[in-house]
Amino acid sequence: MRPKTSGLAIASFLCGIAAICSLGVMTTDALNRGSKIIGFCTFCTMVVTALVGLVLGILAMRKINHSGGQLSGTGLAILGTAVSGALLVFTAFGAIAIIILLTRFTPN
Repeated sequence: MRPKTSGLAIASFLCGIAAICSLGVMTTDALNRGSKIIGFCTFCTMVVTALVGLVLGILAMRKINHSGGQLSGTGLAILGTAVSGALLVFTAFGAIAIIILLTRFTPN
């Protein structure tokens, strides 16, 4: 009998993909000099989605490891966790860089 794929692993993977998509929307909006409100909302959506994907991926891996072979989807959970974690790290470095640039080059 084939093991069932973990729903948490699938959700983690989909959250990682959704976070990447919202990053693309945010970048496209910024390049077209779009609304700052839309950019901020898209940024918040990306961060929340990436956080959810990270947590779901970790929970999925724990559940899969403790299932005794009844659950599969480790690859999806790892991919969702890695993508979500990478986006969060990228976002943190980007925010720090923006803060440094704004504080150094803001006229007094």
